[in-house]
Amino acid sequence: MAKKFKVVLWAFGSNGAIREVELSDAIVEKNKDKPDNLLDEIYKYGQNDFQPLPIRSVSCGDIIHIEDKRFMVAFAGFKEVEDGYVPTEKEQRGF
Repeated sequence: MAKKFKVVLWAFGSNGAIREVELSDAIVEKNKDKPDNLLDEIYKYGQNDFQPLPIRSVSCGDIIHIEDKRFMVAFAGFKEVEDGYVPTEKEQRGF
């Protein structure tokens, strides 16, 4: 069984479209106490190279949901944000 993570897409004019990223239970278990590693895995598997979907890949400015927390994909790493946060145009571009 796998776990799905919701990613709200904002970059490139996606206007809050939803992409679900699926991770195996083994990956989730391995990273359960390492939130940055789990975010890296969600980002990685949010790329169409790893999980092809008819929607664009995860990018800077998108918001990853992990349980009750929200993390914006930043130029380098991730930034915790409040629920409902909409990234600025600059954050969506990553610079």
